[in-house]
Formats: sequence, structure tokens, C-alpha cells
Amino acid sequence: MSGIFVLNSAMPTLIPWAFTSTLLILAVLTVRWLTRNRLSSVNRYALWAVVLIRLLIPIQLPFLSSLGAVDFAPQMEDTPVYAFPTDHIDAPESYIQHIWEEQGEDPVMSAGITSRGFPALGGFGFDYYSGGTVLEENGYTDYAFFSTVPRILSILWGTGAAVMLLFLIGSNLRFAARLRRSRRPLDIPECPLPVYVIEDLSSPCLFGLFRPVVYLTPQAAADSAAREHVLAHELTHYAHRDHLWAPLRCLALALHWYNPLVWLAVLLSKRDGELACDEGAVRRLGEDQRIPYGRTLVGMVAQRSLRPADLLSCSTAMTGGKKTIQQRIALLVKHPETRAAAVFGACVALALVAVFTFSDGNQSGGPAGDYRRFLSDVQSAQSIRLGQPTTSSQFDPTAITDPELLAEAKEILKQECPDWLNPPQVVGDLAPASLRTLTLTDQQGAEVRYLLAAPADRGNSGDFYVLTDGELSGTEVSGRRVAALMHQQAAVQLYDLMNRQGAQSGAIPLTAEELAYFNDGSFFDNGTGSGGNAYINFSIRNQFLTSWYDHPADIDLYQLFYLGTGNPSSISEEERRLVIDRGYGGADPDCGCTKITRQEMDAVLLEHTGLTLEETNLVGLGDFTYLPEYDAYYHFHGDTNYTVPSFESGSRHDSILYLNYGDHGACQLVLRAVDGGYQFIANRSTQVGNVPSSYTRLEKPEHIAALVELLVQDQAFLTENAQYLGITPEALADALQGKGEEGVSPDLLVIGTYNGWVPDQWGRGYGYRLTVWGGGSVMFMDLTFPAALNEQVLAFHQQDSLELIQKDLTQRLSALTPQDIQSVSGGRYDLPVSSDQLAGMLNRMVGRYLGPDGSDSFSSHRLWTLDILLPEDVTLYLSAGLVEDQVDIDGLLFESPELYQLIRQRWTPPAGSIIREDLSPVAEAVDRLLADELAKWNQDFTDSGLSAPYTGVELTQFRLLSSYPDLLKEGTVKLYAFDYGLTTGNLEEAGWAGGNYADGDGLFHPYGHVPHLLTVEGIGHMERSQIILWEFPLVVGSQGYEELVTQDYVRDVVVSNLRDLLDPVVPASVTDPQKAAEAYGRALAQYYSSFGSSHPSAVTYAALYEARVYQQAASGLCAAITLAVDPVEANNIYWQSGAGLDPGPDGHWLYTLEYCLERQEDGTWRCTDSGTGGVRLERGDPQVIKPEPER
Repeated sequence: MSGIFVLNSAMPTLIPWAFTSTLLILAVLTVRWLTRNRLSSVNRYALWAVVLIRLLIPIQLPFLSSLGAVDFAPQMEDTPVYAFPTDHIDAPESYIQHIWEEQGEDPVMSAGITSRGFPALGGFGFDYYSGGTVLEENGYTDYAFFSTVPRILSILWGTGAAVMLLFLIGSNLRFAARLRRSRRPLDIPECPLPVYVIEDLSSPCLFGLFRPVVYLTPQAAADSAAREHVLAHELTHYAHRDHLWAPLRCLALALHWYNPLVWLAVLLSKRDGELACDEGAVRRLGEDQRIPYGRTLVGMVAQRSLRPADLLSCSTAMTGGKKTIQQRIALLVKHPETRAAAVFGACVALALVAVFTFSDGNQSGGPAGDYRRFLSDVQSAQSIRLGQPTTSSQFDPTAITDPELLAEAKEILKQECPDWLNPPQVVGDLAPASLRTLTLTDQQGAEVRYLLAAPADRGNSGDFYVLTDGELSGTEVSGRRVAALMHQQAAVQLYDLMNRQGAQSGAIPLTAEELAYFNDGSFFDNGTGSGGNAYINFSIRNQFLTSWYDHPADIDLYQLFYLGTGNPSSISEEERRLVIDRGYGGADPDCGCTKITRQEMDAVLLEHTGLTLEETNLVGLGDFTYLPEYDAYYHFHGDTNYTVPSFESGSRHDSILYLNYGDHGACQLVLRAVDGGYQFIANRSTQVGNVPSSYTRLEKPEHIAALVELLVQDQAFLTENAQYLGITPEALADALQGKGEEGVSPDLLVIGTYNGWVPDQWGRGYGYRLTVWGGGSVMFMDLTFPAALNEQVLAFHQQDSLELIQKDLTQRLSALTPQDIQSVSGGRYDLPVSSDQLAGMLNRMVGRYLGPDGSDSFSSHRLWTLDILLPEDVTLYLSAGLVEDQVDIDGLLFESPELYQLIRQRWTPPAGSIIREDLSPVAEAVDRLLADELAKWNQDFTDSGLSAPYTGVELTQFRLLSSYPDLLKEGTVKLYAFDYGLTTGNLEEAGWAGGNYADGDGLFHPYGHVPHLLTVEGIGHMERSQIILWEFPLVVGSQGYEELVTQDYVRDVVVSNLRDLLDPVVPASVTDPQKAAEAYGRALAQYYSSFGSSHPSAVTYAALYEARVYQQAASGLCAAITLAVDPVEANNIYWQSGAGLDPGPDGHWLYTLEYCLERQEDGTWRCTDSGTGGVRLERGDPQVIKPEPER
């Protein structure tokens, strides 16, 4: 019959197995007879070990490829068997003759095939026939029953084996239960095994697979001599491991129940085993006990003869008939000696026969040889490449050559490409869209090619034939045979490996010099700006790393232009008002506003991606406020999303660069080389995440049904994919809903991405892809998936995976040991915790799972965090909140009062955080400062029309860090460790932004950085104070900053912030801009004159030399102010790092800086910016004044 209708049967494996086993049994019987008086019983017994191995291993050994018995094994034709006709259709004789000419002697026109899969078993399933149509002389007839002879025989064999196995297990379980129920122990100290006495036992025996036990009859137990003989016999069984061989022997009999020679082999091996034990027992007892042992043996064995059922017993009962007794007594009396020549001859003969029967044969031109050669080619391959379909316009992916990826690919091909047990000798029609080439290259560079193709009736949605060499013309194949079967998933995995190869080893690794170009500030800003400003050298290129995208069209524009474009831009008062009204409900955010024009966006995108704004998917653009009258986008912000990357490695593949960065290279940036630079292609996470960067599986029926319902309503989805598959949109919709011809419904949906840059023949390049599984195999592969459904997919996926996550987490917690805990982080206060203590707490959480954390309130369970690093870079993310005794682990809630308290304590200021001796002299001033801070934070809310959320303020830390009595001529400069918390009735309403936090007492700390207090104090009072923020504690020896925070470092921080603390203020009475600039210059001179001897900018003389206003408006002014100074130390960095000093009149030095002075609400003038160039007003409509010529 036609190969396309042949379903797998066990006969291609069972026939060679039975044939070679029979030959080996006959060989052992022959050797056994020829050496009957020349081999000891132990050696004769050992001959059966080879037979047992053959009976238990159904396959031939591929490394034994010489001529073998399998080459002579009979073949079985796929003769069809059909019965129970249901319908008959007459046909003209000419039509029947035409069909006969097409099919040859095959009368089967078609056979119904039904697939049954079990997703819960990992997709395991089977196919079965469901009727067939047979050509006859006067027409064709439909039959309800249809099968083949090999398949029927396979079912009969399987049924018989199952019955035998059930009987084997049942009878031995009953026997074991009877023994345990009526046994009584017998104390024999010198015996290494437990000994029991049992009534109604036909014979003493050894029984038990893992815990063998000796059982005695009452007669044997009562007679000391008999007891000694029986124990010697059973202990010899134990030494021979017969309690293990017996179950294996029974298993072999169950598998080969149909073969009478196997029954004979089992019977004889049991007899030889008893004879070997007799020989061993006499050796244990001594030669003087040979005759007494024989008398005991006669008495015991003669009680009952061996029955057929005993062959399926796993015990070593001393049973046998009269003939068996005579043979055993005769051997005891004769005591034959083993001859070395006989042993050698038996071993050589048996080895030759074993090789002959185990050999895979010399079938290089047959199915078994084809599969063996395929595995051999895979094993020796030094590169593996699976090409694109022959009808595709895509380039073939990079061949896999990396050793680790190559090993993974080989394992996939071995595991996912099983032997096609009953291959068709002639391959019929193949699906054109499925044809592709698998190329394996060996160490000598020789290529071996296999063709992969799916049957035409299954299109591109089933498993592939792996075809041997032959000729390929279009989609017609000749001279090829099926060597193996490749599961659809294997192709998916191989393509993934080739993509990874192309991203790393298919490319040329970047040299250290090439990598340095991206790390040293040449291409990206590397964060080496001074003054604590990590983006002093702002680069728009850094902003391309602020979002994930697999295609430049999907860049998040809000994140990209969050900080603008890097070019200066001015915003008029009218623009600011319009943005506040249209985008912020009329509430002024009271922070900076960024403006980006459409023209600026186009310029940045075109230069760095090759796309215009309109050519992108406009991701995130709606988060800006757009003013059409200005054709610009705006947003207010007081924080930053700026990132400074550090690239660990990279590679180049043609014009594409891959740069790896982040924790252990967890992120990858993809660039494309163009004339004069690089363009951004992708920025992706290489770890498992959401849909755009990984594969997402949906397995729950209700989720699959819901998503399928959305898909069949999407006409664009149906039309495009139907064209790709070569079917109608209606047929695709029916198949997805389980209404197709096969009647198979989807039971697994896999959504992933295609990262290629070359479109296929349907014009599909980058995009999301859908693979549909049903009935244990792939229904559809590589369907274009609507990106708009990603959020729905993620929601379903989170529900699907919740149970698996909880199970995995529970197993991890229960198995956790103190040695697994590598580090603990999280908490504002680094309180020590032992690994033993923490592991015990986590172990005790098992069984106390409360469910998923479904609360929308972050304060309930996510106020305080604790991260625990485990082996293999696994991190447990723990958090707790205001709901007491509950701990969140990766989104799952557990009850653990002890762990809850531990997490909370690490966020609670420890005792002794406030040093009363340091606080007492300035307590009143600190109280006033705290009151001002409370008012300031509440004012931010009331100015926006909101109610004030904070009800009070509490000091949480105060400690003197350093004191500098010589920085100023009058007063002492002091630096304190300082912090406070705000009380509020609802933490959810606090101003959460920029890294602020709530401590373990529920106090809200508004500053994200570490606050400190800088003061100028007289005797017993505080003259001035200012809160300064730093990224880390300014405590010498701070953990994690030991090498950075030194006395000199802290002193430099104090000096740099002292300027803001003492910065002059021009009174409101001065209204003229020029006079304001001059007044500020005179105040600056007094400021420098106030420095003490240890201040690096100390002077002996300071006076205003010149003040030139070059920009002014109602909001303020910008002026260049020059001081005449006499520095104590003129060549230090504090003078030379700015504009430097120039020689002036009267032997003084001239020091010039630009200052921006803005009018405050109270009319005073304050400095808001200073520098050596580029200082400008940001608000208002300034009037630029041409400065007078320099003197």
C-alpha cells in the first residue's frame, strides 16, 4: 500500500528482536550441551546472562555494523486488513482501470487517520486508523474497520505483554503480602540477612528486590543441620544476586511471551541457577558436608515439583521434580571440575554469536542503515545548518559551529529525530512550502545534505521526513528514502540556535580597541562628567538604551526624548501655560519642562535609525503633550532616565554589531554600520521576559479559546496567513476552532518573535509569530501574530504560569540550605542576619502559601524589600508592607511573622541613630528646620490644588560626622549625618518619586539620595544650615565605599556645597539689572574674604573689578562678573578648574565667571546657575545686550 497511509507498528523492531533472541538462545543451548561435563554449574549459569541482555534490549547496537543476524531476519509486508463494509459506490470500468494503473497492486485508495495527543504528557500521542476505502472490481467500498497485519500483530503482542506484566506484578505482590502477614522472625546472629519462619511454605526461599529476606519452613527451622544447609544455599543465591536476576528474567518472559524458546530458556536458567547454588553452598559448608547437604536437598525439594507459574515468581524456591533432584544429586556426587579449554571455547563461541545477534547489520542501503548513518553524520558534524524553505527569499541562517551550541544542536537532533520505524520506500507528494536542506559538515569539510519535507496532505504544519541523498527538481523528489523523522519543535529550536550563533560565534569578536570605542566616551557618554553630574556630556545615543525594542520602529519615543535631544531649546511663557492647561489639568508641576519639536525628532531618528517619525510605530509618543501651533512635544519632569552603559563584549557579523552589557551580559544592543557611523537596530533583554523578547506559551483551554476567538475575528490576520499557508481564510478560521477536516482543536499556542531583517516571499520581515499545536503535533507554524494582542497574551500567560511558579517556589524553599544563600541585600540599614537563621525562616514558609498578591495597593506588601541571591544567579525577591506577618515572594504571598519582622527591621532606623550630645546644642534650630521641611513638602501639594498629606515630621538620624573650624574666619563648619521622616495617614498619597522610601516605622522619607546637614555654627547656636544630598553616606569607611569616602573626599564635598550655603542674595530694593549684578559682585568679594586659612580658595584680598550684563528679562539677568583677588594659593585646582586666573592691575589676579541671577517671588535676586560659558536664561523672553568692549 502507499507509504503515506502507513502508521508505525512494533513489527520492524519486534521481528529482528525475536529473531536474534531465538538464535542466541539456540547458541547457548548448543554450547551448554557441548560443555555439559566440562563446565562448572556457575559457569553454565553465567551463559544465560548474555541471553537475558538480548531479551531486554530491543534495538541493535549501531557501533556493531558488521554482517549480523538482523540481515537475515524475515520482513513483513504491510498487508491491509479490512472488514465491515459501510458503503459501496459503483464506478465505470475505465475509471477503475485508471486507478489500478496509478496504484499498481495496492487496492487501498485511502485510509482515515486519527491523531490522539495528550498535552499533559508533554505532547505524547499516537495515530490510529479509522476506516478506509478499498478499490474492487466494480467500484470502491468503504470499510468501518481498516488496519494492517503488522499493526494488528503489534496490538496482539502489546496486549499479551501487558497481561503477562500484570500477572507478574499481581502474583508477586500477593505472595509478598502473604509472607508479611504470617511470618515470624528467627534470630540467627551470624546471618547477614533477616530470617523468618512461615507456615504452609512449600520450600525455603530468598525473596525481596531491594530488601531480600530468607524464609524457612518450620521443618527446616527446627532441624539445626537442615537450617545450616538451607541458609548456605539461600545466602549463595544472595551472593549471586539472584534476587535481582529473577525479576529481570520474569520481565523478559513477559515481553517474549509468544516465544516457546524463551520459556525453555527461563526454565533452564532457573535450574542452572539452583545447581550453581548447590555448588556454592557446598563450598561454604565444606567438603565433609557434601553428602549431608544432599540428604537435606532431597528432603526439601521433593516436597513439591516445579509448576509453570513458578517461572513468573521472583523468589528462589528450592523446588523441582524427580529428574531435577537426580541431576542435582548426581552433580553433588560427581563434583565435575571445570576445564580451562572448555571455558575459553565457550566464551569465544558465545562472544561471536553475541556480536552476530547484537550487530546492526550491513544495511547501509536500507531503513535501519539510513537512520544509523544519519546519527553518525550528526555525531561527527563540525557544523550544522538548517536552511530556509526552498520557496523562501530569506538568506540561510548562520551555520552552528560554536562548541556549546553545536553540542546542544546534536542533542536536539538525537532526541527530536526518532527512527522512522516503518518508512515508506517511495516518498509521495511533498508540501512545497516545507522543503528545506539540513547540511552537516564533518572534520574534513565534506558536506552531507539531507532534505526535510512534510507530506503534501499535512502542508507546513506537521513533522518532517528526513530524506537521504537523491535528486531534487522543484518539489519532485526521486531516489530518496526516509532516514528519520524530525519533530516540528526541533526545527524551531535549531533556528533559535542558529540565530544565537549569528549573534555571537558566527560573527567576528570585537577587539579590545573596537570595544573601547563604545566605552571610552567616543560613541556613548561614559559618565565621566565632573561635579557629580553623570550626564555632563549628554549624548542622545545613550537614550537609545532606555527601552526594549527588536526593531527601530518600536523604540519608545517617550523614553528616547525624555531629556530632550541635547540641543538647547527655549520655551515661552505662552507655551508653558498651554502645556499646563492641556496636559496637566492646569496644575503647574513646578519643575523643568522639556520641549522637542517634530523636526528635531525627525533629525535624531533619521540620523540614528534611518527612519522618520512617521515611519515608526509612534510608541510612547502619546505620553508627551503636543502643541500643534508649535509642532512640538512637551513634558515636565524633575528626574532623569539617563543611562550610562558598560559593554562587556561584542561581535560583528557583516555590517551588524552585537554589544553585550548589563548583569552578566543580560542585555544586547544591535547596531548597523552605515557610512560615517552606526544606526540602532535593536535593544533587547537576553533573559526570559515578556512576549517581545521570548516565547510565551498558552496551555489552558479557556485562554486558548478566548485568544482563538479574537484571532478569527481579525480579518487581516486570516487573510495574510491563509495566503502564506495556501488555504482560504475560512479554512484557517475553521481549523483554529477545531472545525477542520482533521477535527483537531488547538491545545497549545506559542507566541514569539522573528528577528530577521530580510522579508520572506510574503513580505513578512520582523514581527510576532504564532505556532499552533493540536493533537500532539504542530497544526500551524510561523503565522503572523497581531502585536495588538500582546497585552492579552501576557495576562493569560501570567494566569497560566502562576501555579507552576508557586510549585517551583515551594520546592525551592523546602530544599533551601544555608549554603545556598550567597548574599542578602535590601534595606536602608544593613542589619546582619545569619544564613542558618534565614534558611530556617524560608524553610518554614512551606505550607503557608496564601495566594497571589492581587492587591493594587503597593503599601500592603511592597514597602520594604529583601533580595536573596542563590546559586546560578537565581534571586528571591521578598517584600513586606503594612499588612502584618505577610511576605511577598515574586508576587506570591506567604505567612511568616518572623521573616516579616526581619525585613521590617532592616528598614527601621536602629537604636542610637540620634546622638543626643551632638543634637543638644542645635536642637532648636533643627526643630525649625524640620518644621520648614514639613511645610515645604506640603506646599508642593497645595500649590497643585491637592490637600496636604503630611501631618508631622520626626527626626530619625542625627550624628556629627566632621567639623572644620578653619574653613571660615568666623564660625565653624560642621557636617552631620541627618535624616527625618514625614508622618501621613495614607502612605499611598505621599509624593513617591525619585527613590524615596518609607522606613519600618511607617515614616515617609522624601529624599531618594542620602541626606546630610551642612551648618555654620557659632558658639552654642546654628547660624546657617542646608540639607545636601549624596548618593551614599559620607562616613569614612562606609560599607561598599571604603576606598572612596576618605577624609579628603568628605572635605571636598563640604567645600563644594559651602558655596550654596553662603551664596549671597541681592535685596529686593535693587531693581536695576546692572546694579543688581554689581551688588552681587561686591557680595561675592565679601564671600571670598570670609574664607579661613584652610579653605582652598582663601584670599588675602577680594574686590569687584567689573560686572557686565549680557542678557536680561523681567525674570532675571545673566552677567559676567570679574573679581580682583589675591589667592593664598593661586595654582590649586579650585582656581584653575574654572576660567583660571589672569594677571590684573596693581599686582592682583582677575577671576571671571558668568552668573544667572533670577528674581524670586519676594523680589530678591538669587544665583541659579554659573559657569565659564553658555549660561543663559531659560524662562521668559530675554533681551540680549551686547557687552561693552573689554578694558
